[in-house]
Amino acid sequence: SGDLELYTMNIDVSDVKQITDELGYDGGAFFSPDGSKLVWRASRPQTSEAIQEYKDLLQEGLVKPTDMEMYVSNVDGTDIRKITNLGKANWAPFFHPSGKKLIFASNHLTDRGYPFNLFMVNLDGTGLRDIVTGLSSPYGITLDATNDKIYWTDRGTRKIQRANLDGSEVEDLIVGFGTLLAPKGIALDLTAGKMYWVDEIKKVVHRA
Repeated sequence: SGDLELYTMNIDVSDVKQITDELGYDGGAFFSPDGSKLVWRASRPQTSEAIQEYKDLLQEGLVKPTDMEMYVSNVDGTDIRKITNLGKANWAPFFHPSGKKLIFASNHLTDRGYPFNLFMVNLDGTGLRDIVTGLSSPYGITLDATNDKIYWTDRGTRKIQRANLDGSEVEDLIVGFGTLLAPKGIALDLTAGKMYWVDEIKKVVHRA
């Protein structure tokens, strides 16, 4: 389409379907626990100046990440809903194990872009509250529903951390300027007891 859109497909690469078609960045999508919904971050430039800036950056392979909100839809792309309207940078969304809430990172309470907090919100946009505060630049979030834990990467502090689902008992799991240069996406293999993450600078996938 020439724009950054969301698609779904089967694992065997069949049945490719386009989910979004509105001008603006769409990315960082995840399925709900029951596989019926999608959540993602998106920008929707409205003014002629914002639209032109978006298109110019896109030609350079760039996106301005400072104005993104959370969106949810059915897995087939129907019933697309904007969940947040906070302004600034809202990203790294992930479904709560209940499937009725989202956990995401946002800097909407700050004046200078940092720090970020982790927030929880209902799917109708109500009940917004912060659960982990004072983070630098969290890029990836995932959940361990079995043990009620949140895991995230923080590129600014070069850490991988976790906490309880309510944000209590924050732990540093991996800390190191040699080990972690730019940790980004994170995933868990609960069966094997493994954690995987991507380092954007090293351009490798790590495991621990």
